[in-house]
Amino acid sequence: MSLGAVVTVVAVRLVAVAVAVAGALRAPLLARIGFGHVLHALLSDVQYPAHSAPGVPRDFSEAPAQVHETWAFHEQLLEQYARHHQTGEPLPQEWMKHLGEQRSTGGVHLLVEILGAAVVDWAWHTVPDGEVSDWDAARIEAQGAARWGLDTLPEIPPRYRSGYFDHVFHGPYGAGFYAYLWSEILAANLVEALEQHGGLTRAGGALFRRMLASGGSRDAMAMFRELTGLSQPRIEDFLRRRGL
Repeated sequence: MSLGAVVTVVAVRLVAVAVAVAGALRAPLLARIGFGHVLHALLSDVQYPAHSAPGVPRDFSEAPAQVHETWAFHEQLLEQYARHHQTGEPLPQEWMKHLGEQRSTGGVHLLVEILGAAVVDWAWHTVPDGEVSDWDAARIEAQGAARWGLDTLPEIPPRYRSGYFDHVFHGPYGAGFYAYLWSEILAANLVEALEQHGGLTRAGGALFRRMLASGGSRDAMAMFRELTGLSQPRIEDFLRRRGL
């Protein structure tokens, strides 16, 4: 089988997975996240296949997907897919506006959940060799929360607990789950920059596509600086996204 055929098969399977997730869960956010990962792979235009997505730095893998997550409730897109299942009527404009305004509701609660999950990850992956004897997950989680000050917020538990945290024990995020939050900072900066370049337009899409197409063949932060004009990521856009 030729390399082109292999790439085509992989791309088709990626699309199938994204469609399956979107259809089964019917969740715009999850659908957009999956779509973002798929586009990153499909648009890769590199000499060596190993440099195509997902062969990119971890944060650069998640940031583009989170850009698409941001657009899930954009009015221009809502009117395309948020329609009545029988009549095909789109959501009323005032509902679309309300959805956009409410996106940051509960942002602090969700942020603490993710921080808690990152702490669970760190707690396990920073235990010195030979010190895990009884595998007391509750104790290790509690020690991690106390170390990072999250024990003062028992009302908001971690999004994931030790018994089912597949991302960091079986998946590729061991000791790196915090990358989701760092990626969200990058994504917030990228969205702000794309909005300044016209938002959901062909011109804005061309700028974003150029970044996605390069995959891991170029330095990710160099491409970030080119698109955003920032010398370093800034947290202000992320805080607004979280309603802070």
